Amino acid sequence: MIHQFQSHLLLVSGILLLSILLRLFVNISTTLSQQALSASMLTLHDDENALLIAMINEETGLRGYIATADPTFLQPFYLGRSQYLSAAASLNTLLHHDGWQDGLPAFFQVQAHSNAWYRTFALPQITQMQQGNFALPRSQRSALSGRALFNTFRQHLAELQQVINQDGAFLSKQLVHLGRNLFEIKYQQ
Repeated sequence: MIHQFQSHLLLVSGILLLSILLRLFVNISTTLSQQALSASMLTLHDDENALLIAMINEETGLRGYIATADPTFLQPFYLGRSQYLSAAASLNTLLHHDGWQDGLPAFFQVQAHSNAWYRTFALPQITQMQQGNFALPRSQRSALSGRALFNTFRQHLAELQQVINQDGAFLSKQLVHLGRNLFEIKYQQ
């Protein structure tokens, strides 16, 4: 009778210990996944910020060039473009990973409006300046047109950031629920 009691006690203790270890494993796995998700979100936001900074550099360089006709102001414009393309490529790669695809349509809108500003406003302004036609690029109408295009880019970038934040919150909740469900399934078995 004592031997049987000890066997049952040992069995219950083993199951309890196994349950605790399993719960610990699930918690550690969930924590590591949450950390990876946070790192991914941070990288996405860094790339978003790099897009904005690059576009601001482009716009500032363009405005300096238009105001002075000094080609040295085009250095930040071209550097900003290079930085923009690099950040956009990185962001595009990250958004193609699992869970972030909802951000792709918003990213494509950001790209479209950035390209619209660059191709339909910035490059024609530079061409006009290089041809000696200073009046059109320096006109208020031109400035307002460029500002409108740039603000549309910013609006779509803010929408992209919102989608990424929503996706991040959703993925985080999924990780927590997955951890709970794994524990419940293992515990019931």
